[in-house]
Amino acid sequence: MNPLPKTTNNILFYVLALLFIGPLLLAFVLFHTHPDWFKQNTINKGHLIVPPLTIPPKAIVTSANKPLDTDYFDKKWTLLATLPQKCQQRCQQSISSLKKVIKLTGKNQNRMRIVLLGLSQSHRAELSATIHQNYPDTKLLFSRPNYLGDSSAQSIKPSQIYIIDPHGNLIMRYSSDVKALAILKDVKRVLKVSRIA
Repeated sequence: MNPLPKTTNNILFYVLALLFIGPLLLAFVLFHTHPDWFKQNTINKGHLIVPPLTIPPKAIVTSANKPLDTDYFDKKWTLLATLPQKCQQRCQQSISSLKKVIKLTGKNQNRMRIVLLGLSQSHRAELSATIHQNYPDTKLLFSRPNYLGDSSAQSIKPSQIYIIDPHGNLIMRYSSDVKALAILKDVKRVLKVSRIA
């Protein structure tokens, strides 16, 4: 049997190389030139904050206008709800939903807490009265002016819900109209994989 000529061997080698390497090169080029074609499926329901945002301790005061302990957020996982200027029906439904989320975490509810954060200084007394009357066991805090509500994309905005890890980092954000089940799924997942608090 005669061996194939050298040029035929070269052609055969290049054809085989193109068959194996070609699809990889095509996938690489398409992935980097059209990233919108390849949607990344995530299992979390909230918006992941990357990099995590840390609340400076001097940015928050208690409802009695006293400084917050510097290690306040270092003890438990926290569901932080930022409040609008007036906490009316929708706001109160959101708080009730967060309370249900905590209860539904079952044995992990001692690892969680709810904190309400007022960003507005103008209706502070009215907001405090509403919260203390309807939710006396829930911690109400206020931001100091010019600390949290700046115009950056990573700022804390009103009518949002955040998950804060035991190191004080905001790691996930939700709009106020999110379903409690979506938050519960994320919270359960975070508590399951977490080795802290």
